[in-house]
Amino acid sequence: MLRIGITGGLSTGKSTVTAMLSELGVPTISADAVGHRLLAAGSKCYPEIVAAFGTGILSSDGSIDRALLGAVVFADMRKRLLLESLLHPAIWGDIEAWCREHEERGACLVAIEVPLLFEAKLEHAVDEIWLVTCKPSTQLARAMVRSLTRDEALARISAQMSLEDKARRAHRIINTDCSLQNTHTQVSEALASVCGHRALD
Repeated sequence: MLRIGITGGLSTGKSTVTAMLSELGVPTISADAVGHRLLAAGSKCYPEIVAAFGTGILSSDGSIDRALLGAVVFADMRKRLLLESLLHPAIWGDIEAWCREHEERGACLVAIEVPLLFEAKLEHAVDEIWLVTCKPSTQLARAMVRSLTRDEALARISAQMSLEDKARRAHRIINTDCSLQNTHTQVSEALASVCGHRALD
């Protein structure tokens, strides 16, 4: 079974491309979505994260407030690395289990959305890497639409490997500085070149 890793930078359109692959019949999973589940009260990572970062990251109902946690870790690289050391192994463990399930069902390929694929040194865990990219001005504008301030957006973008460096290491590039229809065409053509005439289920 072929594993396609979908990566990029903040607000480059990774989730849009992943959703398009899902519409085309490809089983997809998001590392961010898995991570959100692992932050929920009662999850296997919850006690360790609260112990590491304190009750100041909790909402009134006891759940981890992702915005509060994000503000803490993006202001301090050591804390960001600590969070990643707690979350990343658990996230990838769940993704590996999901991949095995789909391989047992006979899927010929899956797509895994992993924003920090290069930063987490997970290139070996996928067979092909698709970079979703756009112009820096587009990236910043999209991030600010998501309720981030300019400084918050720039801090998060600078915490990631540059898109130029990622482009040199990716197998395919999907540029989202265009209409959704054009992006869909790029995704469809890339998928066709990967799986050819094989059925997706």
